Amino acid sequence: MLKELTFFVIIFTAFAFSTYFVFKARKVDALRQSSYFLGLFYFLFFLIINAMYLVISYPETEGNSIVDIFSLLFYVAIIAMPQTFFLYAISLSEKFDDQLTTSSITKHYYLPIVLLIIDIFSFSYLKLSNSETTFMFQVCVDVMNYSNFIALLFIFPILNCYYIFKTISSFLEHKKSVSNMYSYEEEVGLKWMFEYIIGYCLFIIMLTLTQLFSESLILYQLLGIFLVSYFFYICYRGNNQVKVYFEETEPLKQEQDSIEMINNGIDEEFTLSEENISTLKEKILLKMQEEPYISKSLNLTEFSKSINSNNKYISLILNSVFEQTFTNFINFYRIEKAKTLLRSETSGKYTIESIGEQVGFHSKSAFNRAFKKFEKITPSAYKKLKNPAETNALEQI
Repeated sequence: MLKELTFFVIIFTAFAFSTYFVFKARKVDALRQSSYFLGLFYFLFFLIINAMYLVISYPETEGNSIVDIFSLLFYVAIIAMPQTFFLYAISLSEKFDDQLTTSSITKHYYLPIVLLIIDIFSFSYLKLSNSETTFMFQVCVDVMNYSNFIALLFIFPILNCYYIFKTISSFLEHKKSVSNMYSYEEEVGLKWMFEYIIGYCLFIIMLTLTQLFSESLILYQLLGIFLVSYFFYICYRGNNQVKVYFEETEPLKQEQDSIEMINNGIDEEFTLSEENISTLKEKILLKMQEEPYISKSLNLTEFSKSINSNNKYISLILNSVFEQTFTNFINFYRIEKAKTLLRSETSGKYTIESIGEQVGFHSKSAFNRAFKKFEKITPSAYKKLKNPAETNALEQI
């Protein structure tokens, strides 16, 4: 009874969230693809857990069409999970939109589609066949059994290794792009993707254990608690996540004339003259004296426009001349400003969180992380120092 209740809760939760995100996809254009992928992700969970429940609860109902259909759908769903998991993750970042065209998406599902066709044809023939002794009947049984066996024991592990690796690689690539584009990570950093990846890996492990120890009630209860918690967490995160865009600015004509663009068929390499490097560096440093970094929403596009330049050129200067990403460059100035406020006589009037907000940080935790990265101590510890060392870091730039 307890095992059945566990299965019911998982199945109901998965189906409810699947329905919710499919309907949401019809209303929200910016995250339409993401919502569809997340809805499909939940629906695949629904099929897998439903099949497990029917097979375990009704082991002696061979020939029952509903049980047989869900049993076959289990194999199709299980090898469609890894790519759906991956496609949802990359759909949150505009950087990978070129991988989300109809043709690109379809390629990821070739194997599940082929397996589905094999199972449908074989199942239909076996149900309609009048004799179980014919050669064709036995061929259908063998093809269906071997296809599903190979899918579960070989294709599924390989797909998981491949798509988990691709998801992690894409996340790291996105993180690098964000650090060169935004002065903050809240909502755009996608840090929770690691939790999404870890949760999925734990599901794979627990699914394998339930197949090896199918009689263990405690294992199924743990699976139920974990999956329901995972479902709610991903739903919460997915529902509040925004699409991360990487807006580009157009280069000015006078700068474009002084830039050599070498097209090798894949990338464009930008080479600035010494004079233009010096000019852009001076513009950047002069702009920083106006304290644009106190804006919490500052990004590279906004900053580039403010000095009449272009994203690519400013990013090139920051990376090659200052040897910093946009995030680190802006946070450096924020921390210097914060140190001044923390040393001021009026610092006692403000909380650490308030000072962090004054210099452009979204939260106390973000302020603490950045401060500790540059100063090796927390803002609170720095504030308590009687004679904090004066920094000449700004002069070094």
